[in-house]
Amino acid sequence: MHKLKEGDTVTFLFKRKNHQGIIKQINNKKARVWVEGIYDEKTLPLTRLNYVPPIVLTNEQMRKFCRYEIKWSEIIKDNPEYAPVVLENPYTITFNDFLIAIKNIRASGDSNETVRTQ
Repeated sequence: MHKLKEGDTVTFLFKRKNHQGIIKQINNKKARVWVEGIYDEKTLPLTRLNYVPPIVLTNEQMRKFCRYEIKWSEIIKDNPEYAPVVLENPYTITFNDFLIAIKNIRASGDSNETVRTQ
């Protein structure tokens, strides 16, 4: 089981609705959570918080994404949309990545809207 800490993304039930947020301050019993969508902080008992693990992207996934070989929706398909994304290692986009991306975007036939949102 993950030991909650500041900066963790969590979900919780509040006023009969599921919410997600980020822990801003924590002690042994409670945490102050910045609640997304409400744009406010709530202090909640730790027992009500559920940890959301980050999506860890490998260099290979980043390379494929930068080259439009895989869409963002495919990378995050099995994860909550609010899960944090972290890189396993730093990735530097190359000029060759841009050239390949342009070629792949043209070949895909995707609309401008699809390219921007996928």
